[in-house]
Amino acid sequence: ASIDANESNTDVEEKAEIKVFLQWLVDNHFTFLGYEEFEVRNDAEGGQLVYDESSFLGLTRLLRPGLTREELHIEDYAVKYLQEPVLLSFAKAAHPSRVHRPAYPDYVSIRQIDASGKVIKECRFMGLYTSSVYGESVRQIPYIRRKVAEVERRSGFDAKAHLGKELAQVVEVLPRDDLFQTPVDELFTTVMSIVQIQERNKIRVFLRKDPYGRFCYCLAYVPRDVYSTEVRQKIQQVLMDRLKASDCEFWTFFSESVLARVQLILRVDPKVNLDIDVAQLENEVIQACRSWRDDYASLVVESFGEAHGTNVLADFPKGFPAGYRERFAAHSAVVDMQHVLSLSETNPLVMSFYQPLAGGRQQLHCKLYHADTPLALSDVLPILENLGLRVLGEFPYRLHHANGREFWIHDFAFTYG
Repeated sequence: ASIDANESNTDVEEKAEIKVFLQWLVDNHFTFLGYEEFEVRNDAEGGQLVYDESSFLGLTRLLRPGLTREELHIEDYAVKYLQEPVLLSFAKAAHPSRVHRPAYPDYVSIRQIDASGKVIKECRFMGLYTSSVYGESVRQIPYIRRKVAEVERRSGFDAKAHLGKELAQVVEVLPRDDLFQTPVDELFTTVMSIVQIQERNKIRVFLRKDPYGRFCYCLAYVPRDVYSTEVRQKIQQVLMDRLKASDCEFWTFFSESVLARVQLILRVDPKVNLDIDVAQLENEVIQACRSWRDDYASLVVESFGEAHGTNVLADFPKGFPAGYRERFAAHSAVVDMQHVLSLSETNPLVMSFYQPLAGGRQQLHCKLYHADTPLALSDVLPILENLGLRVLGEFPYRLHHANGREFWIHDFAFTYG
């Protein structure tokens, strides 16, 4: 692929940078697995890839010959992408490599463009970036450094000021796939959004589609104190369900930020037209990641009012114990907290009866609320039995107030009649 002979409108500086980038690949930054040249021919259903078999090198000699018309078919959006007069482009191969390491190979393509801006053919290298690329500063990677410089210029941030340093850190730790593949306009929007959430404890989701429709790339930012393997699995499940993905790879990244980042690459069907509302998808992820504690905190504020509810949460910072959370929903905890707060010197014991939905018609539960010390079972049982109740079991739960005081909830299961 000749850069200088290319008649595209790409400026001289960018052409020079592309040549430097290609040399950088050769200098032990890319493991070359194959090479191919092809044209795109439009048809009624999208387009067809027409390969020049004499150009095949490496694995493409094995992968390309004998492909069916269906396998050579590409959707109309992929045709549009391949006909864009862009000199250098990046993408992922459709199938994982069995050579070097198990990963989807990368495509690095040079398009031959005539004076009218029409793409004549694409010259495409297939391979894997070497491990050194993932540890190298983005300011040292040719072509990428131009994108980064343009993002910084558009931001208007002073490089020495807080936001300028924040932006520099964000782009430095972005996945290399995103830096290579994302057009600078989209990259700028994403980076600025990430900068804005760096110190906020909220979940954010960024989604990017592969131009061939084979992959969706997702960056999910999650508060570190919320993140867990279970949370990651919930995020992954929502994405796979909504995107109808057949496969998913993920990598988790932790830094000094209050947010953890999960990078997910999802394999999708290019024939399925995915019209995804990213804001709605993000909300689904947020709801899926909500914990029992999240629901409880929201309900406390809703029930007690913002000022009083915030104080209640602060007064009982540990909330309800794990055993309680396993048995009761968050709305039950709000009711129990109301009973606990009603305890006083003149009202040292509160009793509440309820019938569990899963229990039989003759099974009841009674909750006793008491401060400072647990109730002695030997004192409670005779009283309940004198009422004609047969106690089946007792479940005690302890709450810790911020001032060191303890409150007890005793849940008794019994039958009557």
